[in-house]
Amino acid sequence: MNQVELSASVRDLKISPSRLRAEGKLPGVIYGKGRAAVPLWVSERDIQRILSKHGRNVLMKLDIAGLEQDSTQHAIIKEVQGDTVSRKLLHIDFQRVALDETIRTRVPVVIKGENSVEAAGGIVQYLLRDVEVECLPQAVPSELVLDVSALKPGDSLTVGDIPLPEGVKVLEKPTEAVLTVVTPKTEEAVPAEAAEGPAEPEVVAKGKAKEEEEEGQE
Repeated sequence: MNQVELSASVRDLKISPSRLRAEGKLPGVIYGKGRAAVPLWVSERDIQRILSKHGRNVLMKLDIAGLEQDSTQHAIIKEVQGDTVSRKLLHIDFQRVALDETIRTRVPVVIKGENSVEAAGGIVQYLLRDVEVECLPQAVPSELVLDVSALKPGDSLTVGDIPLPEGVKVLEKPTEAVLTVVTPKTEEAVPAEAAEGPAEPEVVAKGKAKEEEEEGQE
């Protein structure tokens, strides 16, 4: 896991979160490790840059202005709240960590080689988008990569197939399926008779035969 430094400040709860956001400040909180939660704010621009470059699984070294003690704390991003329409960030939670203690967090699973699967007539279908891992904070990977280039329709990969960095343990069952390769569905061919249109209704044929019979009797 990458480690980045981030400046933060203790948040004055008398100032509304909306006012902070209008000033480009993202309200948040840091908690955990048996210590009191501390409301704070960080630069929204800094968080956007970190998320864009490193993702959410990044070890943070927070320098918190306004704290008399322990102004420097290590943490991970626990939750980021955002507006689903505007995509603007609304709030961020940090969880304190100790560098010598393992943590549990979820890591996204990504694939490579999908073009080869499509060339073989298949489509990759995700069954599991991320997995829970346990390791030291500095060892958390930003993502776990699965190579699917050798797969063909009908093949699948499980949690046990995921290559893991040293010191990282996945907590899901090894037999749990992560993805499978399926064949694209195609529209069924329309029968030739249906394409030519419906046959003459039977009642019409019977009516015509009856007319011929009556003419013969006259």
